[in-house]
Amino acid sequence: MDLGYDHYNIGMELLESGKFTEAMQSFKASLSLQSHFKTYERLYDCCKQLGYNEEAFQYIGFAFANNGANDKVAYAYASELSERGRSKEAAEILSGVLSRNPSYKKARELLTRLQA
Repeated sequence: MDLGYDHYNIGMELLESGKFTEAMQSFKASLSLQSHFKTYERLYDCCKQLGYNEEAFQYIGFAFANNGANDKVAYAYASELSERGRSKEAAEILSGVLSRNPSYKKARELLTRLQA
C-alpha cells in the first residue's frame, strides 16, 4: 500500500471536483510521505485556482527543480518567471522546451512575445 500515492489520487479527485483547498491538503499529505514533481505541479494548480500566486510560484519552482525536462512544468515555470519580469530566464527555459518539443505551440508563442 502506497499512502503517498493514495493521497495523491484523492487530491486529484478533489481537484477535478473543484475542491481546491481540500485537494491541497491531500497533496501536502502525499508530499509528506513522498516527494514527486507531479504533486508539486498539482499544488501549483490548486494555488493558482485559489489566487495564491506567490505560493503557486514556489510550488511550480519545486516541480521544475525536480523535473525540468517535463515540458508542461517547464512551460508553467517559464510563464511564472515571465510574469515576474524574469524574461531572460523564461526564454532560456522555453528554448529548452522547444528543442525537445518543437511543436509546443504555447511555448513558441510565449518565447516569441518575450523576444519581441
